[in-house]
Amino acid sequence: MAVGGKPGCPGSRSSVVTQQKLHGEILMKTFYLVAAIIGAIVPYATYFGYLVQVPGSSSALSLAWGNPIAAATLADFSISCLVFWPFVFIESRRLAIRYWWFFVAANIVIGLSFALPAFLYMRERRVISGVA
Repeated sequence: MAVGGKPGCPGSRSSVVTQQKLHGEILMKTFYLVAAIIGAIVPYATYFGYLVQVPGSSSALSLAWGNPIAAATLADFSISCLVFWPFVFIESRRLAIRYWWFFVAANIVIGLSFALPAFLYMRERRVISGVA
């Protein structure tokens, strides 16, 4: 394989680097999609598993703040969500991603474990398509 040559020509260094970059972008896009699917399933499976054992969710909020470890985790999650929302808004404007509000709503209804990788998937699609 030639190392020199004209940029863009098969075998040129810039062509190899471009192919490696595209492969990496596609790999990340796939990772984000798989993470979004897992992030939508696992939290709900855990929550519904809890509801099967303890019918009704009236004690769920008191359990969330019930001990220092749970409270710290919930505080960390809440701050992460508050950072995620403006990130979605700004990046959506920068990359012309429509329906940015869907990811904020998904964060509230499903959770950050779904909304963040789903947004990163859409963001990666826009970056790969050359909008950035």
